[in-house]
Amino acid sequence: MSELEARRLAAANPAWSVIKLKFLSTLQGGGTPSKDKEEFWAGGDVPWVSPKDMKVRDILDTEDHITCEAVAQSATSFVGPGSPIIVARSGILRHTIPIAIARTEVTLNQDMKAFQTTSGLDPEFLAYWIEGQNNDLLLEWRQFGATVESLDTDRMMNCRMALPDLPTQKRIAAFLDRETARIDDLIAKKEQLVGLLKERGSAAREEMLWGDGPSTKLGHHISILPGYAFGSANFSENPDDIRLLRGANVGVDEVRWDDTVYWPKQDADGFVRFLLASGDIVMGMDRPWISGGIRVAQVTEDDLPCLLLQRVCKISPRTTIDGRYLKAMIESKKFVAYFEPILTGVSVPHISGDQIANFRFPFIRRDEQSRRMDKLERITGSISPITRATNTSIDRLREYRAALITSAVTGQIDVETYGKAGTASATLDRIEEEIQG
Repeated sequence: MSELEARRLAAANPAWSVIKLKFLSTLQGGGTPSKDKEEFWAGGDVPWVSPKDMKVRDILDTEDHITCEAVAQSATSFVGPGSPIIVARSGILRHTIPIAIARTEVTLNQDMKAFQTTSGLDPEFLAYWIEGQNNDLLLEWRQFGATVESLDTDRMMNCRMALPDLPTQKRIAAFLDRETARIDDLIAKKEQLVGLLKERGSAAREEMLWGDGPSTKLGHHISILPGYAFGSANFSENPDDIRLLRGANVGVDEVRWDDTVYWPKQDADGFVRFLLASGDIVMGMDRPWISGGIRVAQVTEDDLPCLLLQRVCKISPRTTIDGRYLKAMIESKKFVAYFEPILTGVSVPHISGDQIANFRFPFIRRDEQSRRMDKLERITGSISPITRATNTSIDRLREYRAALITSAVTGQIDVETYGKAGTASATLDRIEEEIQG
């Protein structure tokens, strides 16, 4: 038994039995029918689960579908309703093991696995057990050093579970169904409020941007610096080296470093022009917008030092344009709409510096730009505190949800006593009070 596993088991209820997962379930894999055979895909109505479908707990349908003929002539096979499904190979395994339950008959692609549980293991409990111990199980199950993050299924099936009897498993799963549904409902309402606030800010931005001035190209008012093609063979994993700002690091109005590579400090002297500074505007050029908006962000002191990698560009204002006005413009609906016909039919959307420079807009004087941005900042300034407080509340609710699942599936709480005492309701009320206070 590994030290990691021993520590995880020590945190569980000592009265529960300890048994290896392989004695409680078997694994079923999947496959990808040939893309060259149209009869495997055209008109298919069989759900085919891939990692992109694993954003929900209940799989009722999928983005992709295959035909029954594809099932018969490929490595995939039918998975019955009620089966827990797990992602076994994907970049998301850097931080999360996605787990869901098939609520209808589905098939799987090659990156997925399904559990077929025995009568001693409730599948709903198993799904919560994996979710509640995500961080520990990632360390125990993940293959390190692989080209693409994946789970070692032998280690997974040989891991030990601390397990109560079947009736207790079902009570825990039912309790978590109720309580997580309440928490998820609260989170959804708060996310809806954040969305409405974002729409209000977006509408104000659109109103402030466009005037009646002469049409001009954006390229006359900016400088564009595409990132350098730093060789991946020389990437470093040493956090003392210099971070490389890649497309994966540029989000919607944020730079994030949850997936970071570095460039050796000793090799950085020749790349000074690609060093970013606080306030620089950067844009992801591969898939430049996502569901949340366009991937434009402003570099802060916390992001430094970092170097600009290819597929990201720095957009710098010249003297004729206010930097705030520039950022608002390239976040606007009109800017996104300009690119849509350009990228129609392109399998991997990628924009160029020339395309950015060729965007046309009605030019207004620099002082008028600044006046409008001052007004916009007053509007967004009234919205921002509400958005921050709501997002903080969402984070706290998610933390509580995760802690509740962990406590329940390890027997640290008695779910019947916990439910009758109203502890969950009191905790939700306290989170609300802390945020409002």
